[in-house]
Amino acid sequence: MIKHKPTAFLDKKEGLTLLEILVSAAVLITAAVILTDTMSFLLKQQVNAEKAAYAVFLAQEKGEELKAVPWENLVSQPEAEISGCPGFSRSVEVRSLNSYTKQVTIKVYYPLQGSRKGIQKVTFERTEDFK
Repeated sequence: MIKHKPTAFLDKKEGLTLLEILVSAAVLITAAVILTDTMSFLLKQQVNAEKAAYAVFLAQEKGEELKAVPWENLVSQPEAEISGCPGFSRSVEVRSLNSYTKQVTIKVYYPLQGSRKGIQKVTFERTEDFK
């Protein structure tokens, strides 16, 4: 007659040890933390990129407005907040290149993470309106 030992399953070398389970858990937790940090960083970068693109739009919009201004009235404007766009401000610098050409540089400042500010510039030249 064959006797069955009730503790036979303890003699088997199958399954995972506690150390293997702990190492696996540590690897998974480390990977999850790294992925979470990466996602957070990428989200901040996306927000900053959207603000930069919007700043370019605001600079181009001002450029289109200035193209409609008569040449002799084209003057520099100090930095001022843009209404309807909290945190965004804009300045216009007009330089005479010669007696009939002006260079117009529009700078739009926008908020970034923390206390930093980004800047986008659009520059174009405008010649005198000859009649």
